[in-house]
Formats: sequence, C-alpha cells, structure tokens
Amino acid sequence: MDNLINLLTTAGLVEDGMIVLERYEDGTIRQTVDVETFSGFFAAAVDSATPGSEYDMLVAADQGKGYSRFFDQWHAAGIL
Repeated sequence: MDNLINLLTTAGLVEDGMIVLERYEDGTIRQTVDVETFSGFFAAAVDSATPGSEYDMLVAADQGKGYSRFFDQWHAAGIL
C-alpha cells in the first residue's frame, strides 16, 4: 500500500493526508478520501497483488464502493 500512496503522492494526488479523487475544472478539490480509510478498504488487495496486477486487484476489491472510476483514471494515467 505504501508504494501506491507514494505513486499517488508523486502524481500530486495526496494532500494533507487526503487522496484527491476529483477536482473541479478550476483545480479546486471536489472529492477526497483520507489515506487511512482508503488503506482500510484496499490494503489487502494492493498488498497481495503481484507487480502489474494492482489495477485488477483494486477493481475486484471495489465491490460497489464506487472507486473503480478513479482506478480507471489512475490506470490510464500510468499510476497503476
């Protein structure tokens, strides 16, 4: 999980302990989730993933939580 958080941080998607999920067009933050909550939801999936399978593991672990669209964006951006 630490590697994913570091990648998100490098991509500018972690601010003040919050993962920025969505921004308005003017750059202000629209939606976030705190790192601790996100880790609670997805650490097992990320930590059990083999290199290159993190995206698939996260999507499978989402199970209706509504994060899949963000995983799709991160995947398209090369973060996952």
